[in-house]
Amino acid sequence: MRSKNEGKKAFLENSSFVPESAGYANTKYDIKSRKALFKSIRRFILSVVLVLAVIFAGSVLFVTIKTNYYLARQTDEYNTRSGEIQTDLKSNLEAVNNRYISDTIKTIFTQDDIYAFTYNLWSYGLYVNDMKITSTNTLTINPADKIYIKEICKPSILPDEFVKLGNLTRGDANDSLINHFSLKGKPYIIKTNKKGLVNTYTISGTVFEIGDKFNIVLSDQLARRLDFTRDVIKVIVKG
Repeated sequence: MRSKNEGKKAFLENSSFVPESAGYANTKYDIKSRKALFKSIRRFILSVVLVLAVIFAGSVLFVTIKTNYYLARQTDEYNTRSGEIQTDLKSNLEAVNNRYISDTIKTIFTQDDIYAFTYNLWSYGLYVNDMKITSTNTLTINPADKIYIKEICKPSILPDEFVKLGNLTRGDANDSLINHFSLKGKPYIIKTNKKGLVNTYTISGTVFEIGDKFNIVLSDQLARRLDFTRDVIKVIVKG
């Protein structure tokens, strides 16, 4: 019969019992692995978050710059449009005022009345170079002389349509001073220069030579405006 100690020894030899210290070592190794894995995961997450933060910040910056640029352009467009609107309003206001004045005057005065008090707003002169010619039957010039007529309007607060009624053509859009002035015996053209309230009509397209003779022919209306007693002026080119 075996003793108690021998039986215990045999049991220990035949059993697959693993000491507790072996299991403890494995558990300790697993904890270190998990910690390292967790650290790697945290680093990865932080890297992803950082990249996303940079992308987000860049996107916000881009949107901000683009928005500011758009707002700046929009502001410039608004300012430009505002200026145009103010100009339009001013022009329209002047047009409305002129129309109101015109309608009011037309209810009080006839066209002949308006012509009578705007007649003196206009003055006319026949010039050779800078010398104004008074009423004459004969005019002597040099080959290089320049002949022209000046039409001058005085400043007025009246609307243009009434002011023009007082000029030579009585505001007729189909008429012109050119139709009231001509040369007989010389080819010519008339150049028109408008500057402010002064219109200048200059004889051009012809050459004056010594011994040339020709006539300046005026309409009755222009002769009266020039205060001439005759409507035909004989011109002689001297040496």
